Amino acid sequence: MKAILFWLFLATQILGYSIFESKQSIDQRHLDVIHAIKDVVITTQKTRGLTNNYMNGNVVAQLLVYGQRKQMQHDFSTIEKALKQV
Repeated sequence: MKAILFWLFLATQILGYSIFESKQSIDQRHLDVIHAIKDVVITTQKTRGLTNNYMNGNVVAQLLVYGQRKQMQHDFSTIEKALKQV
């Protein structure tokens, strides 16, 4: 949870820097980072919903949670690559 908050904070800082940066348009690399963070947030919300379904007795949801976990790991690696480009 702390990692997600860190990435969201970082995205807002990058976006704020780009907006006020001497009237230049937002750099595509910064947008890539923000989109990658958005994907992590969406995957986190999906995982939360699936976990709730599992806790309420839906056994199949557990397998879907594992799939979302792999997607989240992929999204975090995408964020790392995007940050290296910035």
